[in-house]
Amino acid sequence: MSFHTLGLSKPIIETVTELGYENPTPVQEKVIPHILKGKDIFATAKTGSGKSAAFLLPLFQHINRERDEDKFLHVKVLILVPTRELARQIYTSAQKYGSKLDVKTQLILGGGNIDPQIQALKLGSEIVVATPGRLNDLLKLKALNLTHVEHLVLDEADTMLDMGFLSELDTIFALLNPKRQNLLFSATHSGRVKFFAEKLLTSPKRIDMDEPGSAAENISQIAYLTDREKKLELLSYLIGIKNYSQVLIFSSTRAEVDEIQQELKSAGLKAEVIHGERTHGARHKALNRFKEGEVRILVATDIAARGLDIPELPCVINFDMPQSKEDYIHRIGRTGRAGKSGEAISLLSVDEDDMFRSIERLIKQKILKENFKGYERELVHVKMDKKYQQEQKKQKVKGAFGKSRSKAAAKSKKTTKRDFRYKSEG
Repeated sequence: MSFHTLGLSKPIIETVTELGYENPTPVQEKVIPHILKGKDIFATAKTGSGKSAAFLLPLFQHINRERDEDKFLHVKVLILVPTRELARQIYTSAQKYGSKLDVKTQLILGGGNIDPQIQALKLGSEIVVATPGRLNDLLKLKALNLTHVEHLVLDEADTMLDMGFLSELDTIFALLNPKRQNLLFSATHSGRVKFFAEKLLTSPKRIDMDEPGSAAENISQIAYLTDREKKLELLSYLIGIKNYSQVLIFSSTRAEVDEIQQELKSAGLKAEVIHGERTHGARHKALNRFKEGEVRILVATDIAARGLDIPELPCVINFDMPQSKEDYIHRIGRTGRAGKSGEAISLLSVDEDDMFRSIERLIKQKILKENFKGYERELVHVKMDKKYQQEQKKQKVKGAFGKSRSKAAAKSKKTTKRDFRYKSEG
């Protein structure tokens, strides 16, 4: 199938041809015709599948058709995303795809001065790409009107819900034109996402590009079993011997991201970092330096790195396991994009084994686990067998005043302030 068969207009087809797009990706094939027909969409697709073009291309066509003679440009398309990086990525894509059309697009995100955004909105915009927090700030200041919105897009909806944006989203939805097209894209469709979709969408076209929770087949995955205190040294060694042209390292905490950067620096390896405590300008500069090859290592937290689009990134390293098993899919989805092959390495300590098994159940795949010579685990994770657990349950425990009682009785006994103090300290 070619872009010509999808129903797109000549200027848009010319643009994608000039950009070197020969054929639509599977998600574009399935989504674009339904968006052009005005249907609501609930689509699940992996990162790197081409879903930004899947909704941007037909929406540009809608705007061209729906234009009125009003001199002021009303917001007709609102695209909501969870992170600044993803917002900037979609905004950049919109500028490319709409290069042959006279459509004005505005980027709205936090981390910087709000005044330039207010001034830009006064000039009018037809497409707004925004993060929910900053958009709500502007709505409170009455800096824009959303009553003319004809098309609402939520990209990475599962991430927005995980980040706690539900209240902000409800506030935004209440200000929108109720007669609109709603497009919801998500990497997963958990129960919460399904419930959210049921409230938002009207008779949606359901499109599942992959089995829920699946990982891209073109990404090779391996986990090295090690101890937590050996991870920094192993990380430096891996980067050194494999000599990656680029590598993206994930860690769950800001403090650990900074620690990793310092350890790599002491090993003679320059790295940039992205996390929530850095300003938007600093994060954008760090990402650009990485993309342009000034540094070959980028260390990031999960939330800060959502939406990063780094062409042909060869490797992702999980320094630790994410706090949510779904985030593992988002992490490794930074590599192996647009059909390219990629590698995902996890450094797995014994306390992360349970989470790793949960990830394997989610993606329905057993990931290769190996020891790396010189960095093997020294700690042994011993699970209590059922007989030992049963014997433990029968044992008596000391009560608040030294009297023996069963553990069952201890649980059922009303907690006193004295008991609570010791529980808190434990």
